[in-house]
Amino acid sequence: MEEIKRLTALVEGDLVILSARYGLGDQRADATKQLNDAIKNGKLHILVGNQLVGDPCPNVSKHIVVRYRYNDQEGEAVVLEGSYLDLP
Repeated sequence: MEEIKRLTALVEGDLVILSARYGLGDQRADATKQLNDAIKNGKLHILVGNQLVGDPCPNVSKHIVVRYRYNDQEGEAVVLEGSYLDLP
């Protein structure tokens, strides 16, 4: 069902998260599904932190790297842990 939602969003030009990796260095967790699920009315506003996918590397500052598509254009966002990710 999620794949259908993602493909529909791609066709309609809405916001879709292509990939989201949370952590540091090689210790990263995939947060793509969680971010796609958090999109409301074509927008994403979410706090970046361990609540997304757990803590892939305890006791260090982390960030999330997000690749997304919006209105047929791809972009990338990098947001530090404890900050909000806002797209578009």
